[in-house]
Amino acid sequence: MPQFSIDVALYYNIYNRLRVISPGAGYTEPAAGPPANAVQPFYLSNDMHGHAFGGELAIELTPLEWWRLQAAYSMEILTMFLDGTSTDTVNKGNAQGDTPRHQFSLRSGVDIGRHVTLDLWLRGVDRLASIDGISIPGYVTLDARLAWKPAQCLELSLVGQNLLSSHHAEFIPEYVNTRPSEIVRSLYGKITWKF
Repeated sequence: MPQFSIDVALYYNIYNRLRVISPGAGYTEPAAGPPANAVQPFYLSNDMHGHAFGGELAIELTPLEWWRLQAAYSMEILTMFLDGTSTDTVNKGNAQGDTPRHQFSLRSGVDIGRHVTLDLWLRGVDRLASIDGISIPGYVTLDARLAWKPAQCLELSLVGQNLLSSHHAEFIPEYVNTRPSEIVRSLYGKITWKF
């Protein structure tokens, strides 16, 4: 008999005293020769606040005893505001742009006989964009898992991840000047023994 369930979640979060850079009082310091050095210090401060609202819709359907489907969609909108003397639009932009606005996923699980299952997981993530010009494109990817359970306590599986592209970026470091890491296509086997 087909089974169906739906789940809806909505939320609203408030954030206070978030880290940004704020300017201090400028001053001059003597140099070995004229002219004197002008110094403008910047300090870390907790001069940003904001809010996030969003929601998620998840649907589970079992159309047949041997076939399971799951679909999900989520949306999140972040808005940040600078407080005090901060003019740190870079950290403000990064805070607003470090979370994808839209995400979706679709999973299918199929029992192939009594001891073999095939799972497919398609998911998409919206682009990440920051005000400082650094952005990560959105992507769609597919994972697959074929598992064989010859005994109740033993499972052998073969898993492929990121099958639709050779690689994609998910994050760019903001403060440490390192190369962005990327998720690459991968294939691996796994043995699970429960006792």
